[in-house]
Amino acid sequence: MTAPKFTPGPWHTDDRGPIRGIVIRAADNEALCHVWFGTLMEPKNDSLQEANARLIAAAPELYEALKNVTDHLHLVSTAVAARGGYSWLAHFPEAARIIG
Repeated sequence: MTAPKFTPGPWHTDDRGPIRGIVIRAADNEALCHVWFGTLMEPKNDSLQEANARLIAAAPELYEALKNVTDHLHLVSTAVAARGGYSWLAHFPEAARIIG
């Protein structure tokens, strides 16, 4: 399995900056990305943008959860295959691709 190709977590949101939006920051406080709340000419729904920012900030934990589920499925699938069954992991190719 390959190592993740993203900044390690945890990530957190920061809405204390000078921009109209939220900054996603790494554990060392490095800015990873900004979720803008639109412009004066085109305002966006702040609560929707805040939810998007929190979802982005949760990416490392979501990755770990997916990895844990996929690892578990792999163990179960291997045991089932050893008894003449089939590999359940084959039904989750996208998850297997994401975690490497």
